[in-house]
Parts: sequence; C-alpha cells; structure tokens
Amino acid sequence: MSNNNIAQIITDQIIEALEKGTIPWKKPWKTELPMNLISKHVYRGINLLMLSMSPYASPYYLTFKQLAYLGGFVKPGSKGFKVVYWKAIESDGDDAEEKKPLLRYYTVFNVEQCEKIPQELVPEQDHDFDSIAACEGILDNVPDMPGCREASNAFYDIKSDIIGLPPRRNFVSAEEFYSTAFHELVHSTGHPDRLNRKTLSGNAGLNEDYSKEELVAEIGSSFLCAHARISPKTLDNQAGYIANWLSVLKGDKRFIFSASSLAQKAVDYILGKSINENPLPEG
Repeated sequence: MSNNNIAQIITDQIIEALEKGTIPWKKPWKTELPMNLISKHVYRGINLLMLSMSPYASPYYLTFKQLAYLGGFVKPGSKGFKVVYWKAIESDGDDAEEKKPLLRYYTVFNVEQCEKIPQELVPEQDHDFDSIAACEGILDNVPDMPGCREASNAFYDIKSDIIGLPPRRNFVSAEEFYSTAFHELVHSTGHPDRLNRKTLSGNAGLNEDYSKEELVAEIGSSFLCAHARISPKTLDNQAGYIANWLSVLKGDKRFIFSASSLAQKAVDYILGKSINENPLPEG
C-alpha cells in the first residue's frame, strides 16, 4: 500500500471522529501512555495520537503475531487499531546517499480485546500517586522556560516570550489548569530560539497556519497530560477549532502526521528528551 493511501486511512479515521463533534484524543478519565505489551515500547507521534482514540482503559497492545505466539486470540467482532511504522531506505537513484521514507502500517489489539493472555504478562495498573505533583514536575523542569504571568485569558506571546494564564483559582479544576498551561507551553516551544516552528507565525484567528499551530498545541497538551496521567480538557472554542481542523485535514491529508510529529518534538523538548522518532517494527 502506498504512503499516500496509509496517510488517507489515518486521516479519514480522525476526520470521522471530528465530524461527530468530538476531539478524538480527548478523554474524560486518567490516561496512561499506550505501549506494546511485549516490548514495552511506548508508542509515539501519530501512533500515540491514534491509540489515544481507543475506548479501552488498558494501555497495552499486541500485534496479531505476538498474540498468536502467546497462545491467545482476538475476541470475535473486535476491530484492531492501525499503527504506522516508517524507516528511511536507500533510493534507487544516482545519488547513493539519498534516502526515501518507507511507510507501512500494521494492526494492534488492546489486551482487553484479547483472550488467553497469560495474566502474569499484564502489569497491574497502579494509579495511587499524586498526578498533580507529576504536572508540577513537568513545569518545574522545562529547559529554557518562558516567562509566566497572571492574565485575564490564556496566551503565549512570541515577542515577549511570555505565557499568560488566569489565576489557578479561576479554573474549575486542577486538570483544567494544567491542560491549559501545557497547551501554551507547547506553543512556546515554537519560538525561534527553541524549535523555530513556522506555524507559530500564524495570526490569531481562523486562518490555516493558526489552525495548524493550535492543532499541534492541543495534540502536544494531550501528550503531556498522558505523561502526567491526567485528563486533558476540552477547548473553550471547540466547535470553531473542529470546523477548521476538518478544513485543514481535508485539504492536506498528510498534515495530521506532521502535526503529531511537531507535537512530539515539542513534548520531547519540554521533557528534556532527545529520542529517535522512528517507532520500532512489530510493536
């Protein structure tokens, strides 16, 4: 299957969810980062985004091949999740050093969709810790943290390199505050002295660059919420954003891949990480 067809499959799934009036990576419950049960590889980028749309509580996934090896099977009627794998391969052209991306996808199943998995292989999920402290830990350890001040609304000002947030007491919940703070923090990573993200130059409003940057910030915020294991909250202007995200996605079916990649790079910067972007094959 061609790279464009794979991109279309992923984009169509997200568009379908958006057209139902929801942001598919938003969940009203505590979350954990999705990972492969056998390798314990944590899914990243577009795969993290896609698996965050799963309705299952367990964060663990298996390929069909891995499940068969364990002697298990998929419950009848279960529908798997598409996971993308890509790597750079040498081109057949004259330039021996030229490489081109090879994009493939395979299907994984949540362990809740499976039968006969040895119980000792599935870790018990422990939520007995302070998730708010985890959020503070993220904020306290951001490299090159921009300035912050109280304001009447939430924003990031690229010229002054300042994040503005309403007072914490004004938020209806702690999760709402941290989700909003993470959103603006992702914006700040686009500063020229940090990741120099071109979409950050879009003017406020509903133009394409602005919508793309907001999508990157929302995906990045959801990734950070997953790291801290709290529920990312809904956008105030959700309906307007959804309409424009649909417009962007339908006009550029590959943008959801680049938006997820940009969001992952922003999150890696915030967390002080430098990790190979390529997901591992077979989970």
